[in-house]
Amino acid sequence: MTCSWLEDLGHSKGDSVSNNTVNYTLYSQSVPDLPDEEMEALASGCVFKKGVTSAGAPSYSYAWNDGLKITCNVLHKDKMADHLDGFVGYVKEICAGATEVNVHQIVSQIRATSLVVGVVVEGGPDQRGRVEELIGCMCGGLSPLMFHGNSIYDHQGALLLGPAS
Repeated sequence: MTCSWLEDLGHSKGDSVSNNTVNYTLYSQSVPDLPDEEMEALASGCVFKKGVTSAGAPSYSYAWNDGLKITCNVLHKDKMADHLDGFVGYVKEICAGATEVNVHQIVSQIRATSLVVGVVVEGGPDQRGRVEELIGCMCGGLSPLMFHGNSIYDHQGALLLGPAS
């Protein structure tokens, strides 16, 4: 499964992320935990490692021999309330004075979040669309809100909210 909408989020096939890191955060309201078996199934043609973050939450890494590495870190449940409060604060700040945005709906979705996953992309060029495929599969299974580049997208990549340019 690929999702061409990731190109709109600043990452596309062939992009090199060797000199920087690209971050995405997924906020799922429908799934409380990532299923280990399905996370491992995403590891086509790479070295997969399941670990634990410093906070004790699951972490999954995917590393290819060309230098591309994708790490998915689950936010520990003990840290979720504070994190979501901060995210709600961000949404309210960028929505100040906006009338066309349904802030209450976005805030309600954030408040209903049961799983937060940070996705960190590092390393070489992605000529084969691996980032797009992995995040697309996760979005298909989690139906999350996605935060990337100071903007919020739905699970299909439609822009819901972004800061004024």
